[in-house]
Amino acid sequence: LVLVTGQEVDARLWRLLEASWALLRQKETPPIRVSLFYFHFFWRLISILGYKPELHHCVVCHRKILPPIFFFSEQGGLAGKDCAAKTRTPAREISVDAVKVWRFMLSQPWRVLSRINPTPSLLAELKTIQSDQINQMRRHIKKHEQN
Repeated sequence: LVLVTGQEVDARLWRLLEASWALLRQKETPPIRVSLFYFHFFWRLISILGYKPELHHCVVCHRKILPPIFFFSEQGGLAGKDCAAKTRTPAREISVDAVKVWRFMLSQPWRVLSRINPTPSLLAELKTIQSDQINQMRRHIKKHEQN
């Protein structure tokens, strides 16, 4: 999966890597923190690379999203129930808590995010969302490699 090519210079990418190394050098980081940091790193990285999801407005109608909320990896963000029902694009319903943590991951530094105590079910939901995004990115890149 090739996402960065050539001699691209991006200070945000370097800062993300530096912060990651600092955390990973710490001893005795609880596994739940490592998992949360992993998702924080992933979403920050793909946002820097231009794959930032739309998490505040519906990707279909562009209105503010109200629960129930659906993630459309192909559309690159979230949609509400009515728009989810109108489209043929595969979508996954996600919890309000997952949306809150996801938004927090993209808007707050790790020192703030690290105060969150996610449940195992929330971490599992974040993993599923991430897997959907990775699969979509693979399809997108494969499509462009064929052209």
